[in-house]
Amino acid sequence: MVRSPSGSTWRQDTAEVTETTSIRMQADVPVGQVWSVLSDYFGLAGWASAIAHSSAMTATPAGMGASRRVATTGGVLIENVVDWNPLRAIAYEIVGLPSVVIRVENRWELRPSGTGTSVTLTGVIEPGPKPAMRVAAKVITRRLGQVNESMVSDLIAAAGDAA
Repeated sequence: MVRSPSGSTWRQDTAEVTETTSIRMQADVPVGQVWSVLSDYFGLAGWASAIAHSSAMTATPAGMGASRRVATTGGVLIENVVDWNPLRAIAYEIVGLPSVVIRVENRWELRPSGTGTSVTLTGVIEPGPKPAMRVAAKVITRRLGQVNESMVSDLIAAAGDAA
């Protein structure tokens, strides 16, 4: 497992501050097998231990425009797909976190690696403009990193079980 520490980035072109966390792990199964679990967008609660319940918010079963309701021990969130690239990537915006953050996005990326798959999950948080909001976003980023690490591990286990 390679874990990149949470960190801050500064984009001067837009004066945007973001917090990021990134987790990468290796699965011993092919990309197609990992994708078959990950792309069951409404089936998240079936394999992610941090998720108590997930359900469809749209008639779109998967892909661009799909939206799901996700219940965790911390509350209920809505996740809206913003990128869907079969066998390569899924990204979704997370709505329902505290108002100290403007935008939160998770991006899954799958890459062939030998006979297996490299799985990366990157979370990006854009905090509100006030200094206290930036501090709170760092705390949220740490928690998102913990949840994301668990989800990557759970995805790899579920993909292996599907073998």
